[in-house]
Amino acid sequence: MTKVTIIENGSPDQMTRKQRGAHREAYIAAARHWWFRLLPRHFTMAGAIEYGYEPRKPTYIARKMRSKHHRDPLVWSGHSRQTALRGDPRVVATYKGASVKVEIPRFWNYKPGLRNELLAASGRDETALDKIIETVVMRELNKPERRRVRSKR
Repeated sequence: MTKVTIIENGSPDQMTRKQRGAHREAYIAAARHWWFRLLPRHFTMAGAIEYGYEPRKPTYIARKMRSKHHRDPLVWSGHSRQTALRGDPRVVATYKGASVKVEIPRFWNYKPGLRNELLAASGRDETALDKIIETVVMRELNKPERRRVRSKR
C-alpha cells in the first residue's frame, strides 16, 4: 500500500472529518475501478496467465472447446461471467476500506479454487488501485471548504 503524509492547518475535528471523507471517497473510486476494469479481466486468457490460475485438465479443455467453442477461464456457458458482471457494483465503504459485493453462482461456494481465482490480484492491480486512492484522496483534500452561511431573520 502507498503511504501518504498529510500536513494541514485547522482544528483536529475538521481535519479528521475531512480526511475520513476523502479516504471513503477514494476507496469507493478504487472499488468501482476494480469492478469495471479489473474484474472482467479475470474471465480472459490474459487474466488467467496474469493471476496464475491453476491449469485445467486437457480433457476438460477439449470438452469445453468441443461443446462451447471457447477457452475462457472461469466460464463454461457464460452464466457465471454474466452473473458476476451484472448491474452496478454494490460498494460498501468506510474510511478504513471498501468491499464490493459480487454475485456468483451458488456452486462456486463449493469450489474454493474458483472463488480464489476470481478474487486474485496482481502487483499491477495493486499499483493501479494505490494510484487511484492517492489521487482521489489528494483531490478531495484540496477541495475548498464549503462554508455554511446562516442568515439572521
